[in-house]
Amino acid sequence: MLFTITGCHSGVEIFYEVPGANRMGSFVGEAAGFGPETVAITDCTIDEDAVHEGWYLVGYKVYSTMPVDIDVIEE
Repeated sequence: MLFTITGCHSGVEIFYEVPGANRMGSFVGEAAGFGPETVAITDCTIDEDAVHEGWYLVGYKVYSTMPVDIDVIEE
């Protein structure tokens, strides 16, 4: 089974941070499934102002091969 996040947008900046945690992300904190073909993020966007400099867009990604397509929209 493939779980997908598709065609969505985030414009919210997240200010909370757990010291030493790797699950904080500007778009989504964690994307994990039960195999490399179970999670996909496609055709999504995020506002430039919502991107936290020190974080990845996906905070914790179990499989580096999972598809992630998030475009940063410059204002």
